[in-house]
Amino acid sequence: MKTLLTVLMAAALPVPAPQPAALDWFTCGTAMDAQCTHLTVPVDWGDPGGAKIQLAVGRRPALDPDHKIGTLIFGPGGPWDPGVDRAVNGYHRFSDTLLDRFDIVSFDPRGSHGSHAVSCDPAQVAAAPYPVLSSQADFDATLAYNRELWAGCEQLTGDLWNHADMGSNVRDLDALRAALGERKLTFQGSSYGTLLGEAYAERYPGRVRAIVLESVDDHSSRSTAEFLTAQTWAAEDAFDAFVAWCDRTPACALHGRDVVAVWNRLYDSAVAGRPDFTPSTWSRSPTNAPRTSTTTSWPAISRRSTAAPPGCGSAACRWCCRRSARTGRCRCATTGSTPGCCARPPGSRRTSTSRPRCSH
Repeated sequence: MKTLLTVLMAAALPVPAPQPAALDWFTCGTAMDAQCTHLTVPVDWGDPGGAKIQLAVGRRPALDPDHKIGTLIFGPGGPWDPGVDRAVNGYHRFSDTLLDRFDIVSFDPRGSHGSHAVSCDPAQVAAAPYPVLSSQADFDATLAYNRELWAGCEQLTGDLWNHADMGSNVRDLDALRAALGERKLTFQGSSYGTLLGEAYAERYPGRVRAIVLESVDDHSSRSTAEFLTAQTWAAEDAFDAFVAWCDRTPACALHGRDVVAVWNRLYDSAVAGRPDFTPSTWSRSPTNAPRTSTTTSWPAISRRSTAAPPGCGSAACRWCCRRSARTGRCRCATTGSTPGCCARPPGSRRTSTSRPRCSH
């Protein structure tokens, strides 16, 4: 009984803060006006004396050091967006006030970019099945592929492959906080980076000064369906806000038009495999919810949504055929007097193995 009581009391004790590590900063960045370093952490936080890796860290010092408040650590999205680049080169996302009053610091999460990036066989990665599953056979094939890919990546990466989880990232973040000499964490998380902030606050509530989370992922979702439902509602809210902005803003390229109808036309064109818009329009169209959730992107989205359809030349055909390689067969047909348009053959159906046939 005494032993059990001792174990329970030990489990209830606060998690000890890591001892600060010395950081050796050097000049870096495209303009050579920032600082970079490496933070050494264990591969397995359950075995702190075991193998180590180095995390890449970037810092942009406060512009007004006399009125500096502290250090703001930015949690990159992705997952596995390059945090160092966000702090060193892509710092314009931060306001002038933040840049004046805080050192802006970020890091490449373990297993990515400059932090012992995981290794996988490129040919095996390229062989990924089409992600939209339409049958039990598709589902079974995807599971089999995932198991094979997991085993291949684990073999090439080593033990880090099994320790690139969010719990380990939380421990890394706390080690970085300590190494920077910050008694409490000031943190901004974006998209997937919000999970890191949420998990940190949950594990170390007494070590938080302030946390800002934007484009939040709800880590409490119990299933993929629940998660996607929440994401869909958020996407719908963002699109509705974009539509309302266009209705009241003459500067919107879609002002005075039925924005929902424009969106539906773009969506139907994508489903049908017709090259009614360019790849750049597709990537920034209202179908891309993360961009509609950023109000500064709305003017560009409205302009690209009204872009004239490309001609049916070889470039348009190649674009259609590249996309159709994932959705079904296609052919370069003749539409009117303009050759080169891409269309799926009549009666063809989408399969995960069919490939386009394209000729100009």
